[in-house]
Amino acid sequence: MVPTASLARAIAAEWAAQEDGIDPASMPLTQIASTSIDRVGNNTAPTLDALIGYAASDLLCYRAQEPESLRARQREVWQPVLDWAALHYDAPLVVTSGIMPVEQPSASLLALRNAVEDWNKFSLAALLVLTTTSGSLVLALAVAANEIDVDQCVMVSQLDEQFQIERWGEEEDLSARCRNLSKEIHAAAHFLALLKA
Repeated sequence: MVPTASLARAIAAEWAAQEDGIDPASMPLTQIASTSIDRVGNNTAPTLDALIGYAASDLLCYRAQEPESLRARQREVWQPVLDWAALHYDAPLVVTSGIMPVEQPSASLLALRNAVEDWNKFSLAALLVLTTTSGSLVLALAVAANEIDVDQCVMVSQLDEQFQIERWGEEEDLSARCRNLSKEIHAAAHFLALLKA
């Protein structure tokens, strides 16, 4: 059982497309729905904790130390999303250079948790997929709020990888990983859209 007829039809279409055997990888909406029911269930606290864990080390907060061209691109692309979250949720996050952890304001993390605390298990499961695949709760929330579209989300979340490809050329393993993450991001965003339909 899922909350909307649109989502139910989309899941039914995934099942109808199965032929000789069941291929779970070709059924991302079914997987998210199953996660919603089996793993999130009525106890949403662990999922909320996981989401806030990502916010505490959000991808958009960790900028490169060099080269300056990458730093500039990160600032140009990532900062507007962080600025949106600061205004929309009253949740400013600290930006740093390098990979050393930086402590985020507890008030900001609480504000982000409060923003999704009343979401149902289906929305939270999709948001968790969006967050884990993009590396950013802020980015996932921006997609959920229609602040950015799903293709923008992919571009923003894979900025570092695309920079490396532009600089050093295509590397098949990296490109394949980016394609797989892109598919997961699209599926989770589609799931959220079907919940609103």
